[in-house]
Amino acid sequence: MGKLLLFIMILFEVTFAVACIIKRSSHDRVKNIARIVAFILFAILCATPIIELSFRWYALGALLIIIALKGLYQITNGKKIEKPFKKRKFILGAVLSCIIFFLVLVPVLLFPQYTTPKPTGDYAVATADYTYIDKSRIDENGANSYVNVSFWYPENVNETFPLVVFDHGAFGVRESNHSIYLELASNGYVVCSIDHPGQSFYTKSKSGVVTYVNKNFLKEVNYGNSESCTAVEAYDLIQKWMKVRTTDMNLTIDTILSNVNKENVGLPYSLINTEKIGLFGHSMGAATSVWVGGERSDIDAVINIDGPYFSEIYYDSSADEIRALEREYDKPILNIYSDQVWRQL
Repeated sequence: MGKLLLFIMILFEVTFAVACIIKRSSHDRVKNIARIVAFILFAILCATPIIELSFRWYALGALLIIIALKGLYQITNGKKIEKPFKKRKFILGAVLSCIIFFLVLVPVLLFPQYTTPKPTGDYAVATADYTYIDKSRIDENGANSYVNVSFWYPENVNETFPLVVFDHGAFGVRESNHSIYLELASNGYVVCSIDHPGQSFYTKSKSGVVTYVNKNFLKEVNYGNSESCTAVEAYDLIQKWMKVRTTDMNLTIDTILSNVNKENVGLPYSLINTEKIGLFGHSMGAATSVWVGGERSDIDAVINIDGPYFSEIYYDSSADEIRALEREYDKPILNIYSDQVWRQL
């Protein structure tokens, strides 16, 4: 829709410019009427499912309101609308209009509107958010560390389902794979997605506290991906990051299992079958799932999406290289790799 509107607007400006040059008249009145009509059409589209009004469209809407009000003022003010035609000034004005239209449509072009796929399962899906406090860890602010989690689970049922715990990649947020969680929950899974405060781009606790990504973590990731980072430095950074992530995931799993075993347990804990637990994730989240899945006896399967096997490496000081441990992984695991990860391996 954004590309279509941009094409229409530029086409109008170019066509109008050519017509005015041929007739040597600015036709301000016609242009003002056209822009009033453009705002009316935009408002009509926003009232229909064609345009879902969001931040993407705010800049365009504001621009159309301004030029529509300006045009309405000029038409109703009673002043002479037609002005002496100046070819150069008119062409520059048309070019400037095209540039402005492009700029206000940048959010629409960068974040195109899409329709979320509908879940295919038989269950309606409910959600819940929680914050789990880790009393054994202190963060850099002197407070107990915590993990924010979200659940997606079948609604209005009296049976139990497998638990699936998801972990995102670096900077990711727990809501980023919402459609996948809906699909799984609609087909009979309880899904828990984890945020890592300080490593997630942002995370919001149950009490409303917002935490943004840690600046030191950003610097470490940038340095770890640079050519100046040595093998031992890269290994040390990996161990540091994964200690946070694996501890957060273990806290999440342990807290869920503890809540399931409580009396008069509420949702979604009462729906969880603790005999069927799976982990999956993307990138560093997948590495975390593989790591934790290999250490815990209560994990039944792991899905690794584009994730390196950080749990299966060590630093060889004699060769100054990071090498594979060459040990067997004793859990069922599904590996989904992109070409980039194959090249890294």
